[in-house]
Amino acid sequence: MKRLVSVLFAALLTWACFAAATLTVTFASANPDFWCGNTNYPIVYQHMGYNFYADVSSAYVKNHWVDDTGVNKEYVCNVITVKMATNESVETRVVDVLIEKSVNQVNIYRWNANAEQWQRIDDTGYNQPDYNTGLVLMRYL
Repeated sequence: MKRLVSVLFAALLTWACFAAATLTVTFASANPDFWCGNTNYPIVYQHMGYNFYADVSSAYVKNHWVDDTGVNKEYVCNVITVKMATNESVETRVVDVLIEKSVNQVNIYRWNANAEQWQRIDDTGYNQPDYNTGLVLMRYL
């Protein structure tokens, strides 16, 4: 009886390991690091079946300056972001981003056309894709 339980347990453990490996491979292929394998479109955010990508080749630094306190500022224009739902629908939009970098802090702003001013964004909720886009742009620009 002990031998039968041991064999069944080993078979169950082997099946569980195989199932976990299969799920991991399936998840990785369903959520690629780049849109359609194009390295100009790194993934910036994933949530509830949606993948968000930033087109780093479309972005350019319109202005760069250092303010009186020593904070580096970069105004990045024409950042095309892509929102995709499991290869079914694709939605694109253009975002302007302002990145402030000091020794120990990074602030990211998005241009709010309705209010005609820069809006500081953080890494929560609706702001997460644009915030992550700013972080990705810091590596590419």
